Amino acid sequence: LSPDKTYTHEVTVENLTDKPLPLRATLNDFLTADEEGGYVFEDTKTNPLLSWITLNETEFIINPKEKKTLQMIIKTPKSISLGGYYGILFFEPVVQGSTPNGARVSSKVGVLMLANVGVPDPNTQKAEILEFKTPPLDSDGDIFTELRVKNISLNFFTAKPIITAKPLITFTPGATEKEVILEDKIIFPSKVRRWTNESAIQNLSPNIYVLQVAVSTGNGQIVTKETYIVTFPVLKVSLMLVIVGIISFFIVKRKRLKQALMALVR
Repeated sequence: LSPDKTYTHEVTVENLTDKPLPLRATLNDFLTADEEGGYVFEDTKTNPLLSWITLNETEFIINPKEKKTLQMIIKTPKSISLGGYYGILFFEPVVQGSTPNGARVSSKVGVLMLANVGVPDPNTQKAEILEFKTPPLDSDGDIFTELRVKNISLNFFTAKPIITAKPLITFTPGATEKEVILEDKIIFPSKVRRWTNESAIQNLSPNIYVLQVAVSTGNGQIVTKETYIVTFPVLKVSLMLVIVGIISFFIVKRKRLKQALMALVR
């Protein structure tokens, strides 16, 4: 968005039922609740974007299996601070009548509205990798990393991380470079997003690996971070040592028993 401009967008909602559906359209704030990307919806309307929006209709009826298109007009003021502006447009059934005990369950659908004012400097860093870690030793070759990225810019962006595992000892059989592309996630200004279970690198052969994460934040900007991990089949090696120890024990015992029998015979 730019100051002192008028924009028009269309929003279409469809009645999937076999009955006429009375709907009410409302504008609300939303906040990101945690690093997993959860949202909290507010009725306070503190975000200026909501005051710039006018809907051509707010209550209407959609016939069965039909669609309704609303006009959303956004008129920006002459002076706007740079940064991100957010809101959500909800469509909620208008329930008629009442129930005997006063309780009622209703549902609503919504669409997030994300707006940027101003074009960020492409040379300004937008993201910071707060954490990229994994256990220093892995015994089965399946590595789970934890990645946390913070938005240090004024605008939201979509973070696209890629994790690469590169072996330091290339002559080890099966030690090849592996890559995992993680899920894209939107990060709002001053907020942090986290990747955990989805960031698995599997079937790594025993070796020392350099793990690098490269997070693309748009416009060709990438932030990176590295860590190291040793993959070594500790359990398998321990089990083999135990088996070898048991076999050696019985071999030694057998030799001693044989020597004792020979002494008795003499």
